[in-house]
Amino acid sequence: MSASELARQTGTNADALYRVLRLLASVGIFAELPEKAFVHTPMSELLRTDVPGSVRDTVTFISNPLHFKVWAELGYSVETGKPAIDKVYGKLAFEAIFGDSENAADFNHAMTCFSRKVAPALVDAYDFSSIRTLLDVAGAHGAVLCDILRRYPAMKGILFDMPNLVQEATCHICSLNLDQRCQTVSG
Repeated sequence: MSASELARQTGTNADALYRVLRLLASVGIFAELPEKAFVHTPMSELLRTDVPGSVRDTVTFISNPLHFKVWAELGYSVETGKPAIDKVYGKLAFEAIFGDSENAADFNHAMTCFSRKVAPALVDAYDFSSIRTLLDVAGAHGAVLCDILRRYPAMKGILFDMPNLVQEATCHICSLNLDQRCQTVSG
């Protein structure tokens, strides 16, 4: 698609978007075609939500303004040995993240994205067969627990996390038909 058409569809400035797309193409995120058109590459495919292995939610969290503000204080951390996030927000990291609903949502989706990446290796590496009920504390949306329960059909699971995450996880668990084997608990 041409940069101008992408700009029209996204409500952005065509010239500015073209420059960003060229930059991304220079490092292989997209490929530039004649007439200022761009196509996906294997790397940019992973930014889509509808592909296996998507990292979109992780990239969304990394590009959250919270990170830019904290990185701007890197010098403070190097000088003092203290976390810059404490200086920027006057709070501990998790208090800063969960004190803002958008930051919290971005964080939670990024952690689920990460969990989906590591869960297959975890399930392959560890023998859970002797466990009858597995408790996943701070299991977020339940991605890891669901992968384990799918592999071990006799196992039951308990997912424990904050109320908003457990509510979102319940929908995911039900859609996988694991609701009879997995209990959600919030706190």
